[in-house]
Amino acid sequence: MLKIFFMKITIKLLILTLLGLSILTSSCRKGEDDPFLSFRSRNARLSGEWKLVEASKRYEEKVDLKIIATTFELHGNTMKAIQSQVGRPNLSMEFNYSERIEFDKDGTYDYSIREDGNNYFSKGNWMWVHENEQEDIEDKEAVILTVTEDNDGLTYSGKTNPPREIWVFKKLSNKELIVELDQQVYDQNGEGYSLIATFKYTQD
Repeated sequence: MLKIFFMKITIKLLILTLLGLSILTSSCRKGEDDPFLSFRSRNARLSGEWKLVEASKRYEEKVDLKIIATTFELHGNTMKAIQSQVGRPNLSMEFNYSERIEFDKDGTYDYSIREDGNNYFSKGNWMWVHENEQEDIEDKEAVILTVTEDNDGLTYSGKTNPPREIWVFKKLSNKELIVELDQQVYDQNGEGYSLIATFKYTQD
């Protein structure tokens, strides 16, 4: 009888443990490639300085019924760009490129780009995006970046200051961050642009 009693207690503890792990996993895992289990909060994992190590981007613009598509691929510190348009030969170019972003726990960020000898920076605030079924975004799967200062010498403030953009995290781990961008802007005539991009950052 005593043995059966202890077996029942053991089974109950096992069930409670598995249930607890399931709740913990579901609350921490948001992105498609997030770690299965993490004991660090999403704020703690995001905080720190991130360096861009891989990038893949396709920018497509439609003007006067003509589609101009440009693809970008980052290899080391070299960005390769190829522009294509029907009826014209492809144009290709290469240039030096590096990018860093630092997220602080206080909700601020510093963002810097060095492109072919030119520097760009912006500072601002970040905040988590709550669950949005229409946009297919889980709670804390994405952040809104809002600029407060940039290298054009402009400053921005106010509660309704428009966001710079929304970053969706496909993966957020202690050392790796994968960001996805998906934007389409078209007018009633079907002219405009689309941007599909994936960026991979790592922490030093």
